[in-house]
Amino acid sequence: MDVGRLRVARAVLRQRAMLGTSVLVVTADARALRPLAPALRAAGNEVVFTDRVDAAAELAEACAVDIVLVDVAGAAAVADYGRVADAAGERVPLVALCRPRDAAVWIDLLCLHGATHVVAERAGGFDAREVATTVEKIARRDVFGIDKYLDGFGVDVHERDLASADDRDDLVAMIVDTLATIGAGREVAAAMGQVADELATNAIYNAPRDEHGRPRYAHLDRRAKIELDPWERVAVRFGCDGRRFVLSVADGFGALAVHRVRARLRDCLRAGGSIERKSGGAGLGLYTAWRSTHQLVVNVAPGQCTEVVAVADIAGRMRGIRDAGHSLHWFDAAAAPPTSIELSPELRAEMRARLARPTPASRSGRSPAHEVVPLVVRKPVAAVEPAVEGGDVSGQIVVFPQETLGVDTMLGLIRGAARRDTAIELGLRFLSYCYEAAVAYELRGRHLVPWIAAGRVHDWSAARSLAVPIAADCALARIARSGLVDLCAPDDEGVGAAIAEAIVGDARAPGCVVPVEAHGRLRYVLYGLAPRYGRPIARRVRARLQAELADVIARVERPAAA
Repeated sequence: MDVGRLRVARAVLRQRAMLGTSVLVVTADARALRPLAPALRAAGNEVVFTDRVDAAAELAEACAVDIVLVDVAGAAAVADYGRVADAAGERVPLVALCRPRDAAVWIDLLCLHGATHVVAERAGGFDAREVATTVEKIARRDVFGIDKYLDGFGVDVHERDLASADDRDDLVAMIVDTLATIGAGREVAAAMGQVADELATNAIYNAPRDEHGRPRYAHLDRRAKIELDPWERVAVRFGCDGRRFVLSVADGFGALAVHRVRARLRDCLRAGGSIERKSGGAGLGLYTAWRSTHQLVVNVAPGQCTEVVAVADIAGRMRGIRDAGHSLHWFDAAAAPPTSIELSPELRAEMRARLARPTPASRSGRSPAHEVVPLVVRKPVAAVEPAVEGGDVSGQIVVFPQETLGVDTMLGLIRGAARRDTAIELGLRFLSYCYEAAVAYELRGRHLVPWIAAGRVHDWSAARSLAVPIAADCALARIARSGLVDLCAPDDEGVGAAIAEAIVGDARAPGCVVPVEAHGRLRYVLYGLAPRYGRPIARRVRARLQAELADVIARVERPAAA
């Protein structure tokens, strides 16, 4: 590695070491949840606590924290979760730490308050590894795969494609034999085989869709011997590290909806009256897989892939698994990342210091500093092409200080967006990976009006007040009129300099302008300012970004009437 590349690599690592996710824990018993903090801090996160629901709601509403963990210690605490969830909206993800196993509590969390992550308490408390994995999957937006749930180097992961309904029997036998060889109990091995059978059956019969999006085989009896087309085959992966058994069943359609999962579990819980008791009726397969494991995780990229992951601790007896708590997680890979534009990082930190407190003191009486230095920096992510121009950074490393999505992954999410707003928000966040701040302008009449922003916006109130005439003599307007994505040099004075000053605090900051047209007319302009590490976004990447955004808007919007 040459000196220049080494210098850039060190700068990247230093920057990444200072950037972590802010995790707020809402609980009246901070000492009981203190064991969760080390695992969260080791992943580079700041952890703060509060016992005030009103403070948690204020922090979530202002996006002053990134993820909120709410301790649901009893039925009364469900309302507290709902209050924080209402304040957070879709901007700040929530994770419920659920202690009760009462069916009514789970139904309220899942169906009334729309919880997508519920961690169940087990003997000895909550599993810190599970909580940390959940937080990291949310923060990194890297949701697929079973490697996140397995410990140890060299764990043998088995892979198998199911091409027909008959392949289920071979899969079950393979799993039972593997677990028997490892030393799992006979009942545990049989139960994991049943989980595999249930999940595979769902993927084979319920997932495949025809060209109109309708289920192909859902009407058939589950004993019908069907052969899947090559593009309908089900991918199965499983492995065991000696303690945890992890099974993944994935299809290539991404048709499973969160409301269906909630409805199925609600019906089974109501019918059984208890989370441990057997229920009948629709959705029994999913319910059976859930109650036979410690975690049931659903990862979905709508229209592309559904992966159901079952995690079970096989060290004990099957009775121990059934009697333990059962966690449920839903990860949507295509959900737009939250965009906080009202608060600067400094103000966010100030609010956390005022409304929350750091990890509670240990028994020795010492309390860690409020600003936690990450012990582990986030890993770089491989990508097909570099996101920034210049030869000092390897083409296999994308310099995304706050995210871990590759170029192709992010552009793929934009391509799959079902709504215009989602596509623009994703494109804006993508641009902010390579620039200190980015603003999306909407063309209203003859003015470009600031709409939303991402990154470290210096003064959003000032930036929002600066509507730009499309005929103005500034770089932003000139490039927008041309319709061609391009880099821009800083404006010496006038509206261009004022915009740069408001967005990044530097009137002479260079930028990148991405006009977005649909149906032959300009609709939006994305404007990134102050390249990170002194490099602009790569030419080919910015051209692809423009093309993907234009295609999405043309697809989801009908042409304006003549």
